[in-house]
Amino acid sequence: MAALPHVIDVRDDLERAREASDEDLGAELDAVEERLESYADGAHPDREGLLDDIDNELLRLEALTSGTAAERISAARNRIGLFRDSLSRAADGVSVLETKTRPADAGASFDGEDAADGEREFWLTLVNSGGPRSVAVELVFYDEDDDETGRVSGGDVSIDSDEQKTVTVVTRVPDGAAYYVARVADVDELTEP
Repeated sequence: MAALPHVIDVRDDLERAREASDEDLGAELDAVEERLESYADGAHPDREGLLDDIDNELLRLEALTSGTAAERISAARNRIGLFRDSLSRAADGVSVLETKTRPADAGASFDGEDAADGEREFWLTLVNSGGPRSVAVELVFYDEDDDETGRVSGGDVSIDSDEQKTVTVVTRVPDGAAYYVARVADVDELTEP
């Protein structure tokens, strides 16, 4: 599977729901995972619509389950909602193409997407399909219960039309952070929560 933004890689929540449910959710959860793969591959013509489909299927499954299974499906839906909220606040035409993270002292190797405790280096690849502009990047960290544990601004970035640029943010990951969302917004808009 191609890189899926860590926050919406909800396969961990889906697996916990599968294990906790008295219902046989195998086929339905497999279908959600296939849609996640389509989203990650970027080949789907309507990625926003695909997120709608995923959320609608999870809503249906949440209504069919109870207890821990319903809680894990709800957690997956919340994570997708956080991701969609970050997309809706993005600078028009500028998006995060890819993120990588590693311990700040790791040299040249990357160790995946885990937002483990400690100082880490986040590399965000931005792409601008709009006009030249100044944007700001921000990392928003969340715990397992989808509560915000902290946010860090990476500063202002000038990016030209059709430019792809990698921005690095070095920060200590807040205690208890399970995942993060990378936001990009016009400089004057990022101060809004």
